[in-house]
Amino acid sequence: MGISPCRARLSTIATASSADKRQLALDLGADVAVDANAENMTDALREANNGQRVDVVLDMTGGRITNESVAALAPFGRLAFYGMANRQPPNPVQPASLMSHLTTVAGLWLVHAMRVPGLMVGLLDELFGLVAAGQLRAVPGGEYGLAEVRRAHEDLRARRSVYGSSLRSRAERRSGSSRSRFASSFPARTRKAKSRSRHA
Repeated sequence: MGISPCRARLSTIATASSADKRQLALDLGADVAVDANAENMTDALREANNGQRVDVVLDMTGGRITNESVAALAPFGRLAFYGMANRQPPNPVQPASLMSHLTTVAGLWLVHAMRVPGLMVGLLDELFGLVAAGQLRAVPGGEYGLAEVRRAHEDLRARRSVYGSSLRSRAERRSGSSRSRFASSFPARTRKAKSRSRHA
C-alpha cells in the first residue's frame, strides 16, 4: 500500500476507500487511516493530525480530493501529484495562492524519471534493499491467468484490488513461478499525508 518507514520521525496519515484497505494501511505502519470518501478531505486530514495542517501529501486521486488536500497543507507544505484515479481533474493551481501560503504542488510522471541516467537504478537498489532488510513489506495482490486480462483490468478500474495485480501464464501458475507478465504496484486511491512532529 505504499506505506514505508520514514527516515525522520513523521506521523503518517493514510487514506483508503474501504475498511479493509484502511486496516491494511495501519498494519503496514500508518499512524492514522482516513476514509478516502470523506465529505471534506481538508477537515479529515486536519482532524487526523490533531487539528493541525499537514506537511506533505502524496496524491493520486484527483478532483476535489486534490483540491482539499492542497488546502490542508501547512506553510512550506508540499503536495506531489502522481495520478488521477477518479479521472476528475483538480482545479487549476493559482500561483498567488501558493506564494501566500508558502506551499508547493509538483507533478510526477515516471516516464521522465526513467530517462535520467542512473536515477531509477539507484532508487530501485534502495527499494530492494529496504525489502531485503525487512523495513518494507511487499503485499501480494490479485493473480490472474493471461485469459483473464479483461477481468484484471476491470477489477483495477473498479478499485476492487487491495494492492496490485499480476498476470501469469498457465505454465507459470502450475509451476508456482513468481515471474509476472504485468504488475501494477500502485493501489487504487491510496495516498499518504505526513506531518512533522512540530505540527502534531
